[in-house]
Amino acid sequence: MQKWNHDRKIARKKNINIDQYLNGLPVVLLLFWRNLNNSFVIMMLQFINTTKLIFFFLFICSSIAYAQKTDIILTGEVLGRNSEKILLSKCTQDPHSEHIIIPVKDKKFEYKVSLDTTEAYQLIFEDELAVGTWLPIIFFPDSVNVKFTLFDKGNTQKNKIEGGKLNSDYNLSLTRGYEIFKDRISAIKKKIKILSDAGNLYSEKYKSLMADLSKASNDDEKRSIYKDQEELRKTGLDRSLEGAALKLDQDKLLLEQIKWKYETIQKNPSIASYFLLLKDMNLAKTSPEIAMEFDNTYQVLSKRFPAHKYTRLIKNEMSGFNQIRPGGKFIDFTAPDLNGSKIKLSELIKNKVSVIILWGSWCGPCIATSRTIVPLYKKYNNKGFAVVGIAREFKNNQALLSRLDKESFSWPNLLELDDENNIWNKYGISNAAGKVLLVDKKGTILAVDPSAQIIGGYLENHL
Repeated sequence: MQKWNHDRKIARKKNINIDQYLNGLPVVLLLFWRNLNNSFVIMMLQFINTTKLIFFFLFICSSIAYAQKTDIILTGEVLGRNSEKILLSKCTQDPHSEHIIIPVKDKKFEYKVSLDTTEAYQLIFEDELAVGTWLPIIFFPDSVNVKFTLFDKGNTQKNKIEGGKLNSDYNLSLTRGYEIFKDRISAIKKKIKILSDAGNLYSEKYKSLMADLSKASNDDEKRSIYKDQEELRKTGLDRSLEGAALKLDQDKLLLEQIKWKYETIQKNPSIASYFLLLKDMNLAKTSPEIAMEFDNTYQVLSKRFPAHKYTRLIKNEMSGFNQIRPGGKFIDFTAPDLNGSKIKLSELIKNKVSVIILWGSWCGPCIATSRTIVPLYKKYNNKGFAVVGIAREFKNNQALLSRLDKESFSWPNLLELDDENNIWNKYGISNAAGKVLLVDKKGTILAVDPSAQIIGGYLENHL
């Protein structure tokens, strides 16, 4: 205590008010502060303002808190299915690339694993993942023992997860939300089914496109039809008058659900409720009203958990979504080329009209889109036109190299392996396969997912 008072006297002589810096700091930070060297204390107070200093300590402490791992025992029973393997991964990971295999024997499993206690995990049946349609079982490892009772795909509502407060809170919030709104949701679904069965849900133009889609013989034709359908959906012209009225009722009910859900989350901030918000990132992009409710809730939770992974992921996603649109600027990054050399995107497209293609060797629509750009690249490549592909791959680049051997994508390709650089997240498309951007010489986005015809028209007039 004498040492601490001595430090205060030195500081007062130098006109440094230590109390204003320490006001409001948690006890753990005060203890840490009081063990610092005298001269270091004074130096820090002289050169760092209050806000930055407090944020620095909070960041350090919260980062340490969010780096916790502990041994968890997962046990469970599998009913109504013959699955032999369950895959375990973080909910923020792609289960195709990063997972732990848990064997199922005699319809039971037991597995001990060290998990990060500060985020959500998922169990996925391997046979479901193999066919491309799976229902993840979400859980939080905040108990030494987590017990599962898992049913077949048609009865997942019976699944039980026991162990830990977060699991209890998460499942309770889902149940409450379902119970409150289930009757009204069911009533609207019945009306939609009646209208659909009568063939009166969609507009004649949209029904015509659906018929064309069933006759389409290749990916290029399908892609064109998909785009036309999307345009009708954006303008609300995909529905009949009765269908549009039902859609309006659906939207009103959805907004009411969102408001209830986010009010509940704000009153009960936890990692479980934060994960509920994280899951809604794509939903937040569907309307300004939902985006506003989402952002208000995010502001509350990001202050509560400033250094948490979800805070960064949501910030990147929504920032990218808001920026990646006509009139915005492309987001620069550095990624390896096929030889492993680190390349900056901006260096490849500097002072050129460019097309940036975010794709993957596993993405059929992305490949079909890239093929339509090949003739334009051959024609304008020597006239100030650049194309850069960024391939999102998992585990290794073998599938990418194999795909490139079959295609005429002679432009530079960069590699995003296992989301190492978070490029898809930064571009606001974490759950999307890819995206195409047409960018002018100054880096301004001219069009998002333009057709080859639109790109060609621009090149013809500007190069």
